[in-house]
Amino acid sequence: MRTLFFSFLVLVMALTIYGSQAEKLIRVTKEVLSLKKEFKAMMNNFNSNQEGPAVIDQNQLQELLKKQAAARNEDEKQFDPEVQRMLKEINKENIVVINPIMQKMLASGSPSTLQQLKEFDLKNYIAQGITNLERLNEKAGKYFCLSAMLVFLLMLITRFNSFSSIGYLCANTGFIISRSIIFLAAIIAVVAHFSLKFNVLTNLDSIFLWGPLTLMIISALALKIYDFNNPVWNKMFFSVMWPIASGVFIHLR
Repeated sequence: MRTLFFSFLVLVMALTIYGSQAEKLIRVTKEVLSLKKEFKAMMNNFNSNQEGPAVIDQNQLQELLKKQAAARNEDEKQFDPEVQRMLKEINKENIVVINPIMQKMLASGSPSTLQQLKEFDLKNYIAQGITNLERLNEKAGKYFCLSAMLVFLLMLITRFNSFSSIGYLCANTGFIISRSIIFLAAIIAVVAHFSLKFNVLTNLDSIFLWGPLTLMIISALALKIYDFNNPVWNKMFFSVMWPIASGVFIHLR
């Protein structure tokens, strides 16, 4: 009964997190099909009014582009010379105002510090970090599955000998780490969604969702092998509830 209930919670979690994508996919598919029908109807009406399909020759297309470029150049020449001169003077006299505190910091800093401040761009660093995580996400699932298998095999090997405490330590560590990752991922997902418009649970699901969930389940089974009365079910239920709450909060806001 507990297994069925936990499986139901996992299904609810998946629907909560990926439900919006399914709705978007259905809506986009309907829009594409509707546009395709409208395009076919338009082409049929267009072709019915002509003897054959309209074909634009490559030379005609190049001539049309040249005419458009020439017209644009003529329009640019129509600007008032006085206005052009004033704009050039304004650009020459343009002055960048710097906060006095920042100016002192820049003046007292070393050339390397100045160069670092000039080249620092928070958005680029965030984008680079997300790109690196997305690359890692492709292999993270394998790493988590491998760790879970090692924990389970270690418990099977050490359960009935004097090294059982080592197996219990590894299983308990995997259980705690996986639950901690899921908890932090639920919080990070909300912050990233409202600050960066980036969904961590869907774009980095191997790192922050399915990988830790696999490790948590296998570690829980290993703990059950060590001690069948180990209270892991309640902790697992609460861990699954965090992504569900995060997904509901993201989609309702």
